[in-house]
Amino acid sequence: FPFPLPSPRSHSFLSLDTELLTAVERTHGTGIVQLTPERVLVSAKPESAAGSEGIAVWSGVQTNAVFGETFRLESLSNNTIGMHLSLTDLVRALKTGMTASSLVIKLTKRGGEPHLSLVCRGMVVGAGNMLNVTQDVPVEILPLARLADHAEPQLAEADVALMLPSLAHIKNVLDRMRHLSTDVVVTGTTSPDGNSLSLQIRTDMVTV
Repeated sequence: FPFPLPSPRSHSFLSLDTELLTAVERTHGTGIVQLTPERVLVSAKPESAAGSEGIAVWSGVQTNAVFGETFRLESLSNNTIGMHLSLTDLVRALKTGMTASSLVIKLTKRGGEPHLSLVCRGMVVGAGNMLNVTQDVPVEILPLARLADHAEPQLAEADVALMLPSLAHIKNVLDRMRHLSTDVVVTGTTSPDGNSLSLQIRTDMVTV
């Protein structure tokens, strides 16, 4: 399934998809990427209760936000393609193509084994030189039965919903706090004077 992503949309794709994959890759080095006519799904979960502290991650984005309106997908598995692969390798390959004028993604075989080939064309290197680079990421093609284990989780209705401020700002605060404690207390309050979000750590030595 070749997906040509001409400039400037290739950079839009790389930014969106790299951010999505990186968010999942930070908790799991490997994961599942599913392509359907409607959505691109990325998920990961530990193989056992002890793995990755039991954290499971599921995320998705509309297909046309990544590939545009010309995207078309056909497969014998209900028009769904699912792959188990190294998210670390995929993120690294996508970041390499940041300066490419176009990107084509193809499912190919190398030595009889399936690979996701990322063909970066017109990469700018050195003093304005142009280079074409192909990177292959080994994948395992999954049947629909295994993809069912990575379906969108059914979550209970939330008792409280918080509209958070900039996540980058929260991350900066938490990065400073984590040197003092591994746990943080999150409190959200509302009042006539305005809403507030509190992040607090408590240890035997300090409360911040």
